[in-house]
Order: sequence, then C-alpha cells, then structure tokens
Amino acid sequence: MVKTILAACLLVAAGVGTTGCWSSFELIERGFVQAAAIDLTEDGNVRLISHVYKPGGGTTSLKSDIGPSYVDLTTTGSTVFDAVRKVSLQLGRKLQWSHMRILLIGEEVARSENIGNVLDFFYRDHEPRGTIDVILTKGQAGDYLTLRPMIESTMGQQLLRVEEIGTLESGQTINVTVTKLKIRSSAEVPAEMLPLLAFKNGGKNVVVSGLATVDLAKGKLTGTIPLANVQSALMLSGKFKRGIIDVPCGKERKPANSGYDSFEVGRTKAKLTPVVAGDALRVGFRLELEGSAGELVCSKADTKEEVRQFAERVEQTVERQIRDTVKLLQSERSDVIGVGMKVFRQHSRVWKRWKPDWERRFAESEFDISVKAIVKSTGTTIGKPFSEAK
Repeated sequence: MVKTILAACLLVAAGVGTTGCWSSFELIERGFVQAAAIDLTEDGNVRLISHVYKPGGGTTSLKSDIGPSYVDLTTTGSTVFDAVRKVSLQLGRKLQWSHMRILLIGEEVARSENIGNVLDFFYRDHEPRGTIDVILTKGQAGDYLTLRPMIESTMGQQLLRVEEIGTLESGQTINVTVTKLKIRSSAEVPAEMLPLLAFKNGGKNVVVSGLATVDLAKGKLTGTIPLANVQSALMLSGKFKRGIIDVPCGKERKPANSGYDSFEVGRTKAKLTPVVAGDALRVGFRLELEGSAGELVCSKADTKEEVRQFAERVEQTVERQIRDTVKLLQSERSDVIGVGMKVFRQHSRVWKRWKPDWERRFAESEFDISVKAIVKSTGTTIGKPFSEAK
C-alpha cells in the first residue's frame, strides 16, 4: 500500500513539473520579423515597415513560383507599439520579434525626433533582443527593405551581413546594438557613432556611406563622418579591427594611372590618454598597426631600408587621416571617440568642472598623435611591384 501511494505521488509530481510552451500560439499563428524600418508620416506619426519571413518563400518548383522569402508590411501609429499591433490586421498573425536582426531608422526621424523614443519599444518589450543592430539611412528607411537581396534570402539578412563583414574585414563601418546604445546613453558623454546607409546606382544597390554621430542625451543626429574618415574615427575610438590602408604614391607614382600602394592591417593597438595641465587639455593618441603589404604599385620592399620607407609612408598617411578626422569631430563638437570618458575616469575632480562645458573644451583641446606601422610580410611574392618583377 505504501509503495502504491508513493508511486501515485511521484506520478502527480511529474505531471505538475511537466509543462508545455509558455505561449499558447502555434508557429502558424506567428509572423517572424527579421528586420524593421522606422520613418515618419506627413502628419508626424510613426511609419513602421515590418520585414517578415515567409515560410517556403524563395523557392521554385515545376508547378509554381512561390516568390520571395519575405513580405514587407507597412503600418502607421502614434507610437511604435501602436503601429506594431496594427500589423496583425493585415497579416492575420501576431508578430514575433525574438528573431529580429536589424533596425533601420530614417534620417528624418533622427533629425526631428528623439531616437530614444523610437528605441524604447525594442528595449522595453520582452520579445526583441538587445543584440538588434541599429542603422541610420539617408532618405526613407523603409525603401531599403523593398530591394531584392543580392545573395541572402532576405534584405534584412543582406544588410546585417554588410554591416558585420564591413566591421570585421574592411574597418569601414561599425556594429552598434540596442543594448550598446542604452549603455552609452547613460555615459558621461552620451555620444555614439552609427552606420549610415545610402542608395547607389539610381537606387538599385545599397552601400555603407559613412557614419552618423548621435547625441543620445538629446536623441538627435548631430553630424556625419564621410567614408574617407571612418577608419581613422574607429582607430581613435579603439574600435578598428582590420582593414586596408591606401597609401598614396605621391609625385613619384608609377605607373601614372595608379597612384596607391596598399597596407593590410591585421592587428591594431590604440591608446588615448588625456593630459590635464591647469585648465587646458592635451590628448595623446598612440597607434600601432601591424600588417603586410597588400599591393605594391610604386614601392619596393626588397631590403630592410625599403620596408622601413614603406612603413614610414603608411605612418604618415594614417597620421594625416587621423588629424583630418579630429578636426572634423572638433568642428562638430562631437566627442564620439571617448575623450570625455577618459577624463572622467582618470581626472574625476576636473571632470566635475569641465562636464557642463565639455563640447567647447573638446573642440579646443590639442591632440598629440603618433603612429607606428610594423610590416610583417610583403605577401607571397618578392618585394617588388608586379610590373617590375623579373
């Protein structure tokens, strides 16, 4: 009898402990969002474009063409959440945000609205993940999702891969998530850089056109960093990973129709140090680049002296680019490279006095820049240009 009662108790406990899915929705009742775009309507409401994955799409058979593997749904509302709930009136399914990868925000929204208000739903709601990448766009953000992807199954995935590979391999863009923006918004200097997209070839293709600088305290777009200055901006902020440095040949370029050598950066070490002297600030920046000769057009690297001369040209090129970028950021009074954060951590008492007027102080500070290039290899061939090799 005791064994029977014990067995019954165990069965009841097992039944109580065994649960199904927390949600009562089945997969066929969900619409999985891969990407979203936020724009403004003419009357100032939110326009939401939901990039929803379509199961079975993107495949063809002998009987029929199912079409692309996604569908774009446009809704409007007084808030993002209001626009979200209206999607089900078109789709007949509840949106599922846990698989969303990328959020596009139109330039008009970034200039006229507080970006924090747009991001609040994606950070507050329990479904969207903090790993969603945030990108600004020139023009309407929704237009970028209507293009057909070049190689990926959806345009949302295509744009995500452009950002990820561009960050890891070319060093010409940056990866910024919702969580990173939330953390940075609470920093002493709440300024950040965001990827900026633009159309190319009459709107047929999408390219990274630079970075946008944002004041997260005000939630506004403050300026842009052209593509030519992106690498040095990332170097200054310690976010540059790998990439190619184009080294001008100068007056001695040969042949005349090709004026650049290339240096492939494989490792980067950067250190930014604020030095306080009375009421003045001097910023020391030390950068070490290690890599190899990626393409030699007007240089030779047969001897140690030639390698040293090539390294010096790399150093001079990078230093010049960094100085140009510093001037650009100072002219916009945009400390997106973290100088103020360094002052706060290393000179907390000084920071209390400087913080209310930090934008002006950053614009007036002097920079001491030093670049060192280490050439580890000249590639798989001899250190001469291809046209001169024998």
